[in-house]
Amino acid sequence: MIIPLLFTIFIATIAYISYKSKALSISGAISSVFVGASIYFSFGFPGLVPLGLFFASSSMISKWKKERKAQMASILEKGERRDYVQVLANGGISVLISIFNIVDHDDRNFWFILLTISFACANADTWASEIGSLSRIKPILLFPPKFVEKGTSGAVTVLGTFASILGSSFVALGSSFFIKNDAQILPFIILFGFIGALIDTLFGCFFQRKNKCLVCHAETEKRIHCGEYTVKTKGFDWMNNDAVNFLSIFIATVIAYFILDKN
Repeated sequence: MIIPLLFTIFIATIAYISYKSKALSISGAISSVFVGASIYFSFGFPGLVPLGLFFASSSMISKWKKERKAQMASILEKGERRDYVQVLANGGISVLISIFNIVDHDDRNFWFILLTISFACANADTWASEIGSLSRIKPILLFPPKFVEKGTSGAVTVLGTFASILGSSFVALGSSFFIKNDAQILPFIILFGFIGALIDTLFGCFFQRKNKCLVCHAETEKRIHCGEYTVKTKGFDWMNNDAVNFLSIFIATVIAYFILDKN
């Protein structure tokens, strides 16, 4: 009982530090403890590795050269502090996988691979967005193809695509020490991490809600801009960036589940 308690305290301490460093809001810190504890009680310390690799690297990259990313503030719905919705959008699937691992505890390696894939997806998407926003060339919207402002959902850059592959590889390689037959499964994890980010981009392009400010006429994710309510121009009302993140991780992980040979 002492070791689980110590790890729970450790997870809570990391969440508190993240709150003080403005990486998480209060709700984000509380929900991150829930996610971290769920993973730990299912997978033990190894489960915290992909979680830690994702959270630490994405938090640092989010703050890297943030002055150059300031122009995206008028487009993005939320700021750099992750709230509970953002935490669960990126980590909610990992909690479900942890539950399945407890129920089906005879195939821990299988569920750990899926856990790693879920965080590889989240990391690939975060690295693509944060590093891609530093590109000197404007991103290109997938459909209809055109140059758009940085931060626009559904748009890609060469730099962001390369960063996405690196983000997925970072989680996969760091977690490989705890995976059986890691040399064979690593390319699979990296690929599905990238696929998750690609699905995120496609959903962002075709289904995510886009708004237009009636004051400055800017396209934005915000529902209020320039002190006035914006008007929806595209997408589903409920499909914001958090919903896109959750669904992309879910779909990529489910596809991986059916492709992997569980037996």
